[in-house]
Amino acid sequence: MVDLGTLGGSLSGAVAVNESGQVVGSAYLAANAVFPHAFSWSRMTGMIDIGTLGGAASFAYAVNNGGLVVGASYGPSSTFRATMWLLNGGRLQ
Repeated sequence: MVDLGTLGGSLSGAVAVNESGQVVGSAYLAANAVFPHAFSWSRMTGMIDIGTLGGAASFAYAVNNGGLVVGASYGPSSTFRATMWLLNGGRLQ
């Protein structure tokens, strides 16, 4: 068992892992902001916030072996959109 940590808040949840051990999910920011952000975790990088489309929250749901993450994010006008992030070695590209 490995504690992946948080993005500064008190809650995080992992939802997917690929063959290289990259984990994705969502975690709360410092001061437990109302909405979580999507994260990527690897032994090399630790937990990193992979961002939003400009809105308050994002959620990562799956990651493939190439580092492609899919999920959803709120945009600046509070629209909820399907989202894709490309990660290389756990880092956002």
